[in-house]
Amino acid sequence: MGADTTIRPNYNIFAFGADKVSPFVSKLHDMVDDPKRRDYVRWAKDGRSFVITDEEKFERNLAGVLPGLSFMVNMGNFHRELANYGFKKPDAHKLEFEHEGFVRGADETELARVRRKENYGRYRKDTSTAGKPPAIVRA
Repeated sequence: MGADTTIRPNYNIFAFGADKVSPFVSKLHDMVDDPKRRDYVRWAKDGRSFVITDEEKFERNLAGVLPGLSFMVNMGNFHRELANYGFKKPDAHKLEFEHEGFVRGADETELARVRRKENYGRYRKDTSTAGKPPAIVRA
């Protein structure tokens, strides 16, 4: 009777169409854009990459970026997820990450280009045998 009857959307963070922005990318973009978070994450001056200025504070706020994975939210998992989406580090000594579709002011079309790599993870598909179903091989 007095219970909260709020309906939360049920979605899979990995299931989205080819023209849709992934929830991970969308939430990360919102996080970097948020002026309240500038003390630990911000856009680089050129707007083509983002910089994490306070790793500890950023890590505490990752639960909103990796929904459903809050039990394993840490910088290692965040770095792995960025790599799965094709982000690169322009400078190995800074916590700065870039992707051609992930820029300041990007619209949905640009952000939709930031896609998860097709073959990622421990097992990769062997596509060298044309006409046959790909065999699963260890990477």
